[in-house]
Amino acid sequence: MAELSFDQLCPYVEDFTGHRYTYTTNKAYVDVIKSLRASVASSAAVQAFLRESEVGKFSGEEFKAVVDKAANTAENPSGLFLFVEFNHGQWYNSFRPNNPRFHKFVIGNPIFLKNMVDYDNVASLNAPWNFLVLEVLDKDGKYVGTKVVFDLPSGTMGSEAGGENLNVQSRLLDEKFKAVVQSWL
Repeated sequence: MAELSFDQLCPYVEDFTGHRYTYTTNKAYVDVIKSLRASVASSAAVQAFLRESEVGKFSGEEFKAVVDKAANTAENPSGLFLFVEFNHGQWYNSFRPNNPRFHKFVIGNPIFLKNMVDYDNVASLNAPWNFLVLEVLDKDGKYVGTKVVFDLPSGTMGSEAGGENLNVQSRLLDEKFKAVVQSWL
């Protein structure tokens, strides 16, 4: 029997157009990261709830209550959670010393995603969302600024199957992300 190629196994390809935003600021790299961390809640409460509960043993309303309690506080006006962060600059400097620092943050909210998955499960492919904070140096290695880079949800989550309802939800999230990133700068 002949082995099938990848293209034969995957006969459907859906093209999409993404929009990558890059904000640049004179604010110090460490201060942007501090602002980011201060504007999002820890996902520990949500993750603990999921670990302690067997799948299917809790209702959607119970889960939503846990998320809402953790997300909607005076300390977390964005309603977003920090799920994980990667200090890529730290390990990369092992290969290239004195490289500018860069840090990836994975941020989201399960309820925001639920509102999108209601229209198409494939929307979960690109959630939670990635944000990259980069230190900018000039050619002499002198600090000149900080960049924050992220892809808008509307460009990575929309699909034919989700239709206009999914597109509306993802555009609402676009505006939330733009606002929260501006608060970091």
